[in-house]
Amino acid sequence: MNRQPPFRSPAVENVYWPERGAPTGVYRVYVNHYAVNGLQDATDFTVRILIRGQTSDYRGRIRGRTPRQLVHQFNF
Repeated sequence: MNRQPPFRSPAVENVYWPERGAPTGVYRVYVNHYAVNGLQDATDFTVRILIRGQTSDYRGRIRGRTPRQLVHQFNF
């Protein structure tokens, strides 16, 4: 979200599978700071992961021109 205009606040993205639709395997969740679209470079983020009814939140900060940031890895 917010890779290009129109920019939205809050920026929300959703990735999901229907119930019983997710393939088994190792999942890695990354945050990628594509570009600086304003005066502030550092961007705070929250990633919420819902697995089998249990929610976990991961918060952090990422700057432009940095590699993607691994937020969480899990087996499903």
